Amino acid sequence: MLIIDEANFLKAKTFSEIRRLHDKLGISIVLVGTDRLDAVIKRDEQVYDRFRTCYRFGILTGDKFKDIVQTWEDEIVRLPVPSNLATSKTLLKLLQEKTGGKVGHLDRILRKAAILALRRSANRIDKKILDEVLAYFN
Repeated sequence: MLIIDEANFLKAKTFSEIRRLHDKLGISIVLVGTDRLDAVIKRDEQVYDRFRTCYRFGILTGDKFKDIVQTWEDEIVRLPVPSNLATSKTLLKLLQEKTGGKVGHLDRILRKAAILALRRSANRIDKKILDEVLAYFN
């Protein structure tokens, strides 16, 4: 899978290359961006045909935020030992406050926390690691 963030800033020629990657490699490609991305994709019929499925994440709160944190931990971060971020009220609250409920911010924070955990030979994201990563996101 290839995830391209801020895809709304890509040039038209880049979309044709993304299209070729999709066709040649047969991999899933996720384009992430603002509402402007929809308009950009619709300019090229062949790109639009491949990427017409669109999901809009607004500001996530409550159970929706908790579910996304759990999904990110299980499917994206995938550390050897569960960090239980979604079940810890303290960690979940820290993530909600720092991300403002935005998926992009959550993704960056959890990826950096996972990398830091692995660099320290930890098998999970603990509060100390999360606090250290969150300190960079003011």
